[in-house]
Amino acid sequence: MAKFSAGKSGNPKGRPKEKGTIVGDLKTLARAKTHDAFRAIIEVMDDSTAKPGIRLKAAEMVLDRAWGKAAPAVEAVPEGKTVTTVLQVITAEESDAIRKKTDGET
Repeated sequence: MAKFSAGKSGNPKGRPKEKGTIVGDLKTLARAKTHDAFRAIIEVMDDSTAKPGIRLKAAEMVLDRAWGKAAPAVEAVPEGKTVTTVLQVITAEESDAIRKKTDGET
């Protein structure tokens, strides 16, 4: 494998452009229809005769595009355990130490 000189790009022309390729042309055509597609999603969301599940999916699509997808939930309790069993593992002394740290005591 050849090493590149310091300060020199291994790809001086950069990433190949998609313009003029089938993929580039398809993206251009699809992007030209963005407003129509979004309008159709909103029409489905607002259509009271549409099935509730379809309306909810349309609403989700609108929210995802406006605010980004929601972060996935994180499970904090080990699999097969309950919150009660996890909390029972902490001794009274450990609990006091944690409480003092969170209250700003040393």
